[in-house]
Amino acid sequence: MTSKSNPQIQRYSFDQLQMIAEGLDPSRSLVHKFGANDDVGATAEDIWTPGGTYTFPQAAETVRIKSGGNAADAAAGAGAREVTIVGLDENWNLVSEAVATAGASQSLATTATFIRVFRAYVSSVGTYGAANTGAIQIENTTSTTVLAYIGAGLGQTEMAIYTVPANKKAYLLGIEATVDTNQSADLRMWRREQADDVTVPFQAKRLVTRFLALGTAADRVIKALVEFPEKTDIWMDATSGGASSLVAASFDLVLVDQES
Repeated sequence: MTSKSNPQIQRYSFDQLQMIAEGLDPSRSLVHKFGANDDVGATAEDIWTPGGTYTFPQAAETVRIKSGGNAADAAAGAGAREVTIVGLDENWNLVSEAVATAGASQSLATTATFIRVFRAYVSSVGTYGAANTGAIQIENTTSTTVLAYIGAGLGQTEMAIYTVPANKKAYLLGIEATVDTNQSADLRMWRREQADDVTVPFQAKRLVTRFLALGTAADRVIKALVEFPEKTDIWMDATSGGASSLVAASFDLVLVDQES
């Protein structure tokens, strides 16, 4: 596979980033988002495991683990016993909640409601060194829209999708992209501001940047300090220039508290 290097931009030194990572600057935090799509074709697909177009909810709902998982991923099983779901609540503030797995059955619903889910991970297992035995999907309890997907054995979602929380702004540090060897793909990063505006006319999505014909001959790095205001959806998609391609992408952000 062909990988694009991703050095941090010079506006943040390593020491500054380390301070943020260690929590020594309480007004800032780091976000690393990564995703993969194993089967990108000629039609644009978002960079997350199930492929296709990701659906951003327009209303907050409780969420749960979808039925159809592996029997070993149960509260007393050898695989995943608990999954932690991370996103934004009905007020667009950061929220996380752990739910017990239920094997092939759906789990109980969360107590919290989620307007966005942008990460889920296995937080407890029944075998030392293990992860989830089967794939785990997180869905809205009412609309049953799949919001996150943990591939079998990975223990963590792969989704190049994020939404800036309320009272925060985000700065783009860099983007990394990877495409199958001897394949070619176009990648795009999108933004949609005021994601809480669900009344016509809606905010349009806008292109942030793109990699054209990314392949074995391309080696490009994005190092622009782009600002995203609160409640901005950020995501990446791709199209393949030939046969279906495996495409992976990641991006790094600094979250900064907005001044009151």
